[in-house]
Amino acid sequence: MAHPPFNPPLTLTTPSHTLILSEGTPADIPSLCTICYDAYATDPMLHATYGTASPAAIIASNVKRWELDWPRPSRHVYKAVDAATGEIVAVAKWVFPHTPTPPPEALAKVGFPEGVNMALLGAFFGRSLEKRERWMEWEDMYQMNVLAVLPAYQRLGIGQAMLASVLKLVDEEGRRVFVEATPEGGSLYRKFGWVECDERLRFDLAEFKAGQGVLETTLFLMREPGAGGPGM
Repeated sequence: MAHPPFNPPLTLTTPSHTLILSEGTPADIPSLCTICYDAYATDPMLHATYGTASPAAIIASNVKRWELDWPRPSRHVYKAVDAATGEIVAVAKWVFPHTPTPPPEALAKVGFPEGVNMALLGAFFGRSLEKRERWMEWEDMYQMNVLAVLPAYQRLGIGQAMLASVLKLVDEEGRRVFVEATPEGGSLYRKFGWVECDERLRFDLAEFKAGQGVLETTLFLMREPGAGGPGM
């Protein structure tokens, strides 16, 4: 039987840093939400949907959502900490197999900051949910929900380590894993055997008064048990 991921904590040594990978706590939520924003600060979809909303307001609204989502069944959040500075530099959020329960009513009441393109954001969430419901079998599958690494710490193997430790447990149980990825993040997931299982999301920005051109935003990928990957 495999140990629970990152329990005990895992030490990752790179030529430039020593990182400690461990379980996150609710007290980490503001830092984790800041990392999620900073890691995707150059993402075209983030710019199109969040429009003129300030980063501070976006992060604050996400903190409220994370606080409400944290206690829900089978949420598992892990962090990477720079051993030299004590700074959290990466986050991975997984949803383990479970019997779904309705989200807390308060979650639906958390609004979005002024300046967000609500038409585009609503279309993005709606189409993503449709694909997720098509592929996810919550009682029997894992979902890789969030993986974010601060730009200064990317390409050090942190993302790979945060995937591999959970995927060892997944493979031991013989389960599949679903993930929704940015086009830029797709290459990392493919290293671990994920393959695209559905059409990518594409948005005509002019339709949502968010600019010109067609924006390709999301890949939907499935990983079969035993697909392998770096460090597996």
